[in-house]
Amino acid sequence: MSERTLLGAWISPYFSLAAQILRESELDFAYVRVSPFTGESRGASHLAHNPLGKVPALIDGTDATVSESLAIGRYLARAYPSARGFYPSDSAAACARIDTLCDYINFSIGGPFFTWFVVGAHFPIAWRFGTQRESAISSQWAGMLVNGELGRLLDACQPSPCLLGDAPVLADFQLFYILEHGRAMARLVGDPSFDLAARDERLDAFYAHIAARPATQWVLGQRETEFEESRREYFEEMEPGFRAMIEGTRPFLEMMFGHPV
Repeated sequence: MSERTLLGAWISPYFSLAAQILRESELDFAYVRVSPFTGESRGASHLAHNPLGKVPALIDGTDATVSESLAIGRYLARAYPSARGFYPSDSAAACARIDTLCDYINFSIGGPFFTWFVVGAHFPIAWRFGTQRESAISSQWAGMLVNGELGRLLDACQPSPCLLGDAPVLADFQLFYILEHGRAMARLVGDPSFDLAARDERLDAFYAHIAARPATQWVLGQRETEFEESRREYFEEMEPGFRAMIEGTRPFLEMMFGHPV
């Protein structure tokens, strides 16, 4: 039985990133499903492992419980030699280069992208808010911002085939699962604009290169096994819990939009 347990759900790009590092590093783990769509991640059982109420969370034996995907990746590199190639913790300079890319991807690309599909998809589709016009405007703006920052990243790195050369590092897998989540969202809500990799040949080539790795193929296969269950949760179970959670924002939204939502 594995000494490590990873809590979360395959639909989550963050969970998939953590699973990729574990798989690449030949570190076995048990999987405990915690859905981000049903409120389960904010239940008492999961909060005992991650008080922030997010996925993933890694329980590594009795020594450590780590949350946030990038923190998990860095922890594994410090704890296990087999993970060190993705984040060489014995080299401050190498880690700084990787951290620079991770921070840029996280804040300049991931942040606006996730805001894009919350406002552009969750609000009008999953949560059934009457914000179709505003969501469309927000999506146009967020799309331009995200694609502009992706172009800046590609121009700076010139992937060959990875962001820092021949071999992938933590930042490569981080970017890959943002692109993969875009494809999943496009499929989930029927909006091809979320498929970021399809917009740029360089991104498509980068995606294909990382996707061909055996560990990635395994992770993508696991994601597929849960896709229909995640779709059902997204459309049938997500709306009541999340709508209740943000109900207090309704007056602000109606004031901002100028009409009932």
